[in-house]
Amino acid sequence: LGQIASLRRLNTYSNPVSGTIPWESLAQLTQLYAISFSNTELSGTMSSELAQMTSLWNFRVSNTLVSGSFPIEYALSTSLPTIDSDLQVGTLSAEIGRFTQLTKLTLNRDLQISGTIPSQLVQLTDLRELFLESWSSSLSGTIPPELVQLTSLVNMAIAYGYYSGTVPPQFGLMTLLTDLNLRDNRGISGTLSSQLSQLTALQSLKVPGDSMSGTVPAQLARLTSLHTMWLDRNGFSGTISPELSKLTSLSWLSLHNNDLSGTIPPELAKLTMLNELELEQNGISGTHPPQLGQIASLRRLNTYSNPVSGTIPWESLAQLTQLYAISFSNTELSGTMSSELAQMTSLWNFRVSNTLVSGSFPIEYALSTSLPTIDSDLQVGTLSAEIGRFTQLTKLTLNRDLQISGTIPSQLVQLTDLRELFLESWSSSLSGTIPPELVQLTSLVNMAIAYGYYSGTVPPQFGLMTLLTDLNLRDNRGISGTLSSQLSQLTALQSLKVPGDSMSGTVPAQLARLTSLHTMWLDRNGFSGTISPELSKLTSLSWLSLHNNDLSGTIPPELAKLTMLNELELEQNGISGTHPP
Repeated sequence: LGQIASLRRLNTYSNPVSGTIPWESLAQLTQLYAISFSNTELSGTMSSELAQMTSLWNFRVSNTLVSGSFPIEYALSTSLPTIDSDLQVGTLSAEIGRFTQLTKLTLNRDLQISGTIPSQLVQLTDLRELFLESWSSSLSGTIPPELVQLTSLVNMAIAYGYYSGTVPPQFGLMTLLTDLNLRDNRGISGTLSSQLSQLTALQSLKVPGDSMSGTVPAQLARLTSLHTMWLDRNGFSGTISPELSKLTSLSWLSLHNNDLSGTIPPELAKLTMLNELELEQNGISGTHPPQLGQIASLRRLNTYSNPVSGTIPWESLAQLTQLYAISFSNTELSGTMSSELAQMTSLWNFRVSNTLVSGSFPIEYALSTSLPTIDSDLQVGTLSAEIGRFTQLTKLTLNRDLQISGTIPSQLVQLTDLRELFLESWSSSLSGTIPPELVQLTSLVNMAIAYGYYSGTVPPQFGLMTLLTDLNLRDNRGISGTLSSQLSQLTALQSLKVPGDSMSGTVPAQLARLTSLHTMWLDRNGFSGTISPELSKLTSLSWLSLHNNDLSGTIPPELAKLTMLNELELEQNGISGTHPP
């Protein structure tokens, strides 16, 4: 496998694979970013060869017979974001002070590191980037105000930890700082100091998920270089200061899940670079300022779970041609649905449940807008013979969250110009069999019939749809039977996705004729037998996913011929033997 120079991910976890890890072979894979050998019978010791794998950022080797350890110095030198291992890493101590050559220090999220932030850290005077992100660690204690002595620091993240105390106001003296991330620290409390307004170079301020209180300082409006401000999931109170409208470089303002009150300042319309405005789950009242329709760059607007009232300013919102997501659910908004919504051609996520808004979404409207997500108390419709009259359609999307019922009607084949068909119905009750008559849609290039209650088999007639490049039949609870070898006639097919069904039988060796295929997902079924060496003829394949089946036999060494392969997922089968070198 070390000969597959393009390999980026290698997963064989949860298989009874044995022997030692072929470190020397794997070290040749300079593009490999993820390895998972967990829950196997692999043995041996950790190797220095691992240090050569400079692209590796995800390494999982828990519940194996592999021994050895990750010294904390090694963790520093490799900066692996994810190490999932039974092996120890180390303790953060005064020893850190001897790494004076460091310009970047990363103690990553999944490392099992303990201790507090030692005062010796300030000896790293050349440090420009400091990342102490410790989801799985037990780093604790207060954030030392002495860190202000790191005068070269540009980027500081002290996050996902058990830190306590307050945000040191002295941080306002770190004038080179462009990014400050103190997010999701369980014990950080107190107020946000107005002294942080001295960080005039700051571009990103992230303090969400802590236990902060007090008001959002109006003085933060001096941070005119700021493009990201996340203060969500705290206990901030008071009103949103109109002064924040001076942050004219701001693209993301997140204040959700606080105790804010008052109204939405119409002055926010001056934030002409704003993409994301998240004000949900506060105590904000009043109406939606129509001036928000002047923020031409706005892409997401969330005000749900606030006592906001009045009517939805449809005419104003319709001017926002880039808006892709709106959530007004759990508010006191009223009025009726408006035809203005049809002008919002980028909108794909619309939530207006539990409000006083009335009206309905006719299924024709759902078709014309192709909204992937409608979360509403309003009715949408039933899929019926009426679908046959939309003969002008080239793309039909009945999306995942639409509350649509019925079966796939035979009249669907009247849409002879249809090139893309997406029937993805997580929240719908579409059911019945997949009609073999769909083969009459001779212009079809992309077909997804997924996440439904469909039953029966995959029609072998689909092998006659010669223009098809993408076939997605994933996660249909009742689809069973075998995968027909007739699908091997789909010579234009680039993506075949049939995971999460109830398929059985063997994986047809004839699929090796699909030489244009780059993605093949057959995972989470009941396929049995061995992996055919014939699949090595799929030389364009970049992703092969066969995990969670009943496959047996060995890993064919012929797979080394798949020189374009990025992802190889064989886990949770009955595959035995050794890893082919």
